[in-house]
Amino acid sequence: METRGVKLLLLTGDSDGKTQFVQDCLNGQGIDMVKLGAVFSPRIVGIDVDSVGCETRDFLSDLHEDGPVFIDEIELLFDVGMAIDVLSVLKYAARTRLLVVNWPGQLDADKGVIYFARGDVQQKSYLLDSEVVVFDEFGVVYPEAI
Repeated sequence: METRGVKLLLLTGDSDGKTQFVQDCLNGQGIDMVKLGAVFSPRIVGIDVDSVGCETRDFLSDLHEDGPVFIDEIELLFDVGMAIDVLSVLKYAARTRLLVVNWPGQLDADKGVIYFARGDVQQKSYLLDSEVVVFDEFGVVYPEAI
């Protein structure tokens, strides 16, 4: 991935145990794990809605500046009150180092990556570009030629 300059890796799928599987794979690789919901939600309590996007971008950009990081539990970012483009914020944060993100959704050939919450009828889709690599639980890789 480094030769292509890609620094954002999304892991998609809805399988139980995905987080544990990724933790096992990353064990000993020098990649720290951050459970975003637990770490970030106290930070944004009481922040003006207009400032949440900038605060989110800054928080993710400053997160483990010295090396790669695995980010889990990102569902908070999709809250309607956040009003942010989640994929853009993650790409911005990944400009200086590798981010591996447990994406709560699926890869769709036509729509890109899709976010969906269990029991939630609202889905959000994000188009992909060359700045992002996606691996899904079925072994599909985007883009195919990496």
